[in-house]
Amino acid sequence: MLNINRVILYKHGIGYFERAGSIEGDRAVDLFFRTSEVSDVLKSLTVIDLDGGEIASVSYDSIKPLDELLRDISLSVPDDNSLLGLLPQLKGAQVEIQCGGETLQAMIVGIDQTTSRSADGITTTPSITVLTSDGQLQSLSMREIRSITLLEERLRKELEYYLTMHLSSKKKDIKKFTVFTQGQGTRRLQVSYTLPMPVWKATYRIILEPNRESIIQGWAVVDNTQDEDWENVSLSLVSGLPISFIHDLYTARYLPRPVVAVQEETSLAPPMMEEPVYRQERATKEIYPGAAAAPAPAPAAESYATTGLAQEMSFGHQAKRRTAPQGISSVNVQTRERAVGDLFQYEITTPVTIKRNQSALVPIVFKKFKGRSVLLYNEQTRARNPLTCVEMENTTELTLEGGPVTVLEGDTYVGEAMLQTMKPEEKRLVPYSVELGVVAEAKMESRQERTHFVKIVNGTLEACYLDVRQKVYVFNNKVKAERTVYIEHPRDLGWELTSTPEPVETTPTYYRFKAKLEPDSTARFTVHEKQERSHYYQLRNITSDELEFYIGQRYVNRQAAETLQKVLELKQQINDLDLDLGRAEVESRDIETDQKRIRENLQSLKEGRGEQELRTRLVEKLLSQEERLEQLQKSISLQRAERITLHEKINSLIADIRMEINLNQD
Repeated sequence: MLNINRVILYKHGIGYFERAGSIEGDRAVDLFFRTSEVSDVLKSLTVIDLDGGEIASVSYDSIKPLDELLRDISLSVPDDNSLLGLLPQLKGAQVEIQCGGETLQAMIVGIDQTTSRSADGITTTPSITVLTSDGQLQSLSMREIRSITLLEERLRKELEYYLTMHLSSKKKDIKKFTVFTQGQGTRRLQVSYTLPMPVWKATYRIILEPNRESIIQGWAVVDNTQDEDWENVSLSLVSGLPISFIHDLYTARYLPRPVVAVQEETSLAPPMMEEPVYRQERATKEIYPGAAAAPAPAPAAESYATTGLAQEMSFGHQAKRRTAPQGISSVNVQTRERAVGDLFQYEITTPVTIKRNQSALVPIVFKKFKGRSVLLYNEQTRARNPLTCVEMENTTELTLEGGPVTVLEGDTYVGEAMLQTMKPEEKRLVPYSVELGVVAEAKMESRQERTHFVKIVNGTLEACYLDVRQKVYVFNNKVKAERTVYIEHPRDLGWELTSTPEPVETTPTYYRFKAKLEPDSTARFTVHEKQERSHYYQLRNITSDELEFYIGQRYVNRQAAETLQKVLELKQQINDLDLDLGRAEVESRDIETDQKRIRENLQSLKEGRGEQELRTRLVEKLLSQEERLEQLQKSISLQRAERITLHEKINSLIADIRMEINLNQD
């Protein structure tokens, strides 16, 4: 028997088990696992003979149903009258029978029933008929037979296999592994494997003592969900994330193979010759040379038959091609890998005993550490009061696995907390209650400072200014004791601290400041922050009012102001051109509309005298409008060209403006 002597439990749901024991000579050692554990055992099982022996093989129960496992077994043992039901199946088997005081070797012939009458009634006595080596048939009463030994090894092994499989099937969800070893003398055998196990959990108690070092006591919650006791095992608890996965090695897998049909040729049937409907003899040509030759048989029938056979053969081959099995398919097994952090391990120094299907609290730490009670204020967590925390420094020289914490001050329960994993020498604030004796308030004040820097590049004026804000934290300490408070102030993107004490800690989302609260007093702590921002102005869209504003605010120097004044004058010329151009375009459209009306009227006039006069007047008006329209189009073209020229001058002037002014130098 190999007993469990070592157990290592991991935080990712795996347990490592090690068994050891002594064996002698060639030995088979049995191990039992649940069906759900078999794949993990097949993946991790390690067997070592520590004293020079060899491991021949490891066999395990198949996943096949019992009926399939026993399909090829010639024996069957009924549940009732098992011996009388088994012996007829051994007809012809060589056996050794101990009956009365003698031992007899013979072959089984069958079972007979002998009926006798007595005072108690009719009694039926079974007997076995055997054929001895000298050819005698003997009947032996089953009541006198003490033992029957099978002399044929094949039958003996079949019966053993049959009984073993039946026993295994009765054990619900249990599979047997058998380790076959070979060697001489007494040797030590070690077996190890991994199994899925419940995750071990950590829980702590922290005792805070005024003016004394604090104490932390840690326990591990360990669950033994196996069907076997852990008696005086060496227990280790490991935290971390080793890579682990489930891979089904237990289920038998079969790959489909292509089926290649045997090429066969159909035997030829005896041909049946057609009887001719007309016989042409050689003598006919000689006797009647002028006679016409008889027509050949119509080829349609032969062609039809031949074609049909060819199609049938062709279709047959196509059908074979369609139904041929496809190639062997493959199964891609994908796994996913993650980065593994450093592991730490609690090794329990004393042996541990946990009974089957029971759990236990196992001590993992009991040490002093640097810790005290402080306050932590976070407006988002609780706006009115700070939280009471344990300011911990892990001086236990152990990594503390994360878990729930119960906090005691002396012998008084004061709250609970959750501890995240802490490395040695790491510091952490662990909140465990609300401090109602301190009332807090947070107020935000902000203002915008004047522009301090201006620059012009690529036609854009950038005016830089500062947004300044301050948040005031007010604490009213009603407790008659000095308290230390940590203030968590949000870190906002783009804002930086100014005129504020350096934070003692910085987290990804908070600055953490430290302050003192005197007894029965009110304290204020102010956080000043600034953010540089900019306004952008496109000089191409400048107006006279904006230019006056830039000059008044000293955003531009004299040279830039003169250039921008020229830009405004050019923009005014463009505005005047746009007015003239708009009037010319409106007049041009009106003329075109009137011409369309005149042409429609000309088409409707007849050849009368009065209508001829009207036609003449309309034609003269069209000619006059054409001259005016030509003048307008020339004017519009010139104005558009001039407009483009003025815009180019504006772009050139603006592109030449490059300036930087620091307004704080005054």
